[in-house]
Amino acid sequence: FSIANMLCSQKDNLVGRFIFALGEESFAIYIWHIPIAGIVANVMSKGILVNFVIIRPIIVAVIILFVLLFAKKMFQKFNLQKVVPIIGIRF
Repeated sequence: FSIANMLCSQKDNLVGRFIFALGEESFAIYIWHIPIAGIVANVMSKGILVNFVIIRPIIVAVIILFVLLFAKKMFQKFNLQKVVPIIGIRF
């Protein structure tokens, strides 16, 4: 917690901004991580990708964050903010 707090307090730090964004989207990440983690686990359980099992959580977090940011943009563009809380996205 102390390390994450220190990283988030530095505004020009890319890792700190990523951790802060993860914190803001934690509920949506909680809801949507299971289907995406399942897909990533299925893809990474074949061939040489089996050796990268340690970085699976990071890959899942990055994919979820980008998907959620894209979904936010699309919901704003089409003015569908009423639907967004149902699927766990916060505005």
